[in-house]
Order: sequence, then structure tokens, then C-alpha cells
Amino acid sequence: MTNKKKFTNFFALILLCFVTTLVACSSKKKITLAEVGNEKIYLYQFEDQFLKTVGSLDSAKKTTLAQRLDFLNLMIKFKLKTMDARERG
Repeated sequence: MTNKKKFTNFFALILLCFVTTLVACSSKKKITLAEVGNEKIYLYQFEDQFLKTVGSLDSAKKTTLAQRLDFLNLMIKFKLKTMDARERG
């Protein structure tokens, strides 16, 4: 293999990795878990808040689906309360 062909293959591999990472990161932000009025709760928001609440990734991995749904319900209730407070002034 010539140096030019090696460089082209290497560049293509780097480009593929970059595009894959970009798509994976951007699609995570688009996943909507809940809609509260005209506001949305996105997956990345849920993950950030959940990790802050449970303390670590290991603790988060050990939680049950029911615990995660309970936390999502808490986030929804919080959104409703903040929307109500904004409307009241």
C-alpha cells in the first residue's frame, strides 16, 4: 500500500469516527421523554438530573425501572409547578 492510500484510509476512518460521534451525541438531545404543556423533558435532561440525585453512575445503573419512572414523574410535577408559578406571576 502506498503512503497516499494509507493516508486516505486513515483520514476516512477518522472522518467516520467523527461523524458517528456527532450523530450519537446530537440524537441523544432530540429524544423527548415527556411533554408538559409546550415544554419538553429531554433524555439528556433526565439523565443529568437523575445522576445528580442518585450520586453516581453505579448507583444509577442499580435502580429499577419503577424508580426511574418515579423520578420522571417528579420532573413532570416540577415542570407543572414552575409553569403554574410563571402564569400566576
